[in-house]
Amino acid sequence: MASYYDVVIGLHPDNALREVVNSAEVRPVVVVPCCNFWSPDTKLGRDQLLDAIERHHARYGTSERAILNFRGPHNHALVLLPASSAEANQARRTLPRPPVR
Repeated sequence: MASYYDVVIGLHPDNALREVVNSAEVRPVVVVPCCNFWSPDTKLGRDQLLDAIERHHARYGTSERAILNFRGPHNHALVLLPASSAEANQARRTLPRPPVR
């Protein structure tokens, strides 16, 4: 799939949207979908498209929404992490911190 990359970035990936999202099973992905190429049978608005991607990816890992620093309807991104990355990030957050002096 995309195991040889460190990260996959999909900016306006059009027909490759699902493949870019599926890459998040093994690598971190940042995707900015702006066209509805998720389902050929259903027309989705921006928020519904982001929801559908997050539901799909929930089987493989975690997601976080980000609003990019420019105006327009397509300034919403998803950061998708595979389960292994999500578990590693959670473990780092729960490590004891040294006392502040």
